[in-house]
Amino acid sequence: LIDLLVVAVVGIAGILAGAAGAQAIMRARGDEADGRAELLLAAPLHRSAWLLGYVLVGLVSAAAVALAAGLGAGLSFLGTEPDRFWSSLGAGVAQLPAAFAFVAVTALVFAVLPRATIPAGWALVAVGAFIGQFGALVQLPDAVRGISPYAHTPQLPGPDPDWGPALVVVAVSVALVALSVLALRRRQLTA
Repeated sequence: LIDLLVVAVVGIAGILAGAAGAQAIMRARGDEADGRAELLLAAPLHRSAWLLGYVLVGLVSAAAVALAAGLGAGLSFLGTEPDRFWSSLGAGVAQLPAAFAFVAVTALVFAVLPRATIPAGWALVAVGAFIGQFGALVQLPDAVRGISPYAHTPQLPGPDPDWGPALVVVAVSVALVALSVLALRRRQLTA
């Protein structure tokens, strides 16, 4: 029962981590719309480095939220059940691939459809969270549930976590960031 509580609490923190990461990319859109991006890119700063800077901030933000949740859950057990510390921290780590996926998808939306970045970014996080948290409860088909990165998160704490799907999510996220960089290099800045 305690493991289920940790999974639920850290799962919600994983959604917040995805939102924090996506928000960093949305900030890039705000800078572009307000004209600050033009000023930065007029200097010897390449568009790729500019976007990758926001991606890095998104990844660090997402990691901070997920790891803080895992650490907080783990610290709550130190006095009574110290072995649960590492499994709770691992639950926070398990949220990282899904959170990173939202950074990558939002970056791709920003690079391809900049004006849709903010509404699409929030919509993607909301839909992914709903499917990941409630997809099984409302009996969505497995194919639909598989759309959410949270459906591929290893269940930690728990026996025999399967990290394979999470590693696939990471690989897809890396590919999406690479596509984002290529797409941003080919488009004009928009207000």
